[in-house]
Amino acid sequence: MEKAAAGVIGPFVVIPRHSVRMDVLPDSDDATTWMDQKERPWDPPISDYHLPRKIFEQEISACIQKSLMKNLVIYSSPFRRCLQTAAVVTTVLGYENDGPPQVLVHPGVGEVMVKARQCCNHPVENDKPDEYNSYLLSREEQERTAHLAIQNLLENDEKSRKSGFQALPIVQPVASAPIPAWDESYPQSMHRLEKTLRQLQQKYSTLGRNIVIVTHGDALQAAAQAFLGRTTSVYDLDFCACMVLDDELNLVYKHGLQMMELE
Repeated sequence: MEKAAAGVIGPFVVIPRHSVRMDVLPDSDDATTWMDQKERPWDPPISDYHLPRKIFEQEISACIQKSLMKNLVIYSSPFRRCLQTAAVVTTVLGYENDGPPQVLVHPGVGEVMVKARQCCNHPVENDKPDEYNSYLLSREEQERTAHLAIQNLLENDEKSRKSGFQALPIVQPVASAPIPAWDESYPQSMHRLEKTLRQLQQKYSTLGRNIVIVTHGDALQAAAQAFLGRTTSVYDLDFCACMVLDDELNLVYKHGLQMMELE
């Protein structure tokens, strides 16, 4: 196994939360409006494209040797805020690989569905069974979302423009992964997140590859319970909060979150 500068064993699992979602900015006009808000109130875009690049450049790359991040796979939740964040992450990490970077879209690391439902103006019990069958973006829309995120970053961040990054990511949905039901309960969502995170970690540990999984706040709690113990609680989560685990599932780095052991 390879080791980072501090003697930490790889491969690594890097699990960041998405960047700032547009609908949590009360002092901004953007807080209440985006192009398809009426049709997709559960799927806001991000408002800060620079933050994930800053976190990965200054924090994640500092705790992991650059050479270890070349053998890398990037996964994303299918929700727009995660796709945009993952696209920005490819501008820091993806160019280290041969060919254009790839983002694998996995519904299993998607949002806790009760929180998606809370964004809507009517309770789930009044929905028609098939009303939200297509609550996720299509593959073409997912890739367009990722590409527009990089375009926005390059237009508004001088350092990113000067980095020479040019390759747009290929966005590829994981076809074999089931899409969570719109009426999925909170315990079902947390079980799904824990199960998916374990499966991905085990798969890429066996392959000796590093993995980045861009997901949601509740998924970091699920990761803590899956990898650090059932009594580990995560709280005070910032946007772009992140945890890094080594191949022995030791927590080697955390950013923007607090943890405590429950009795």
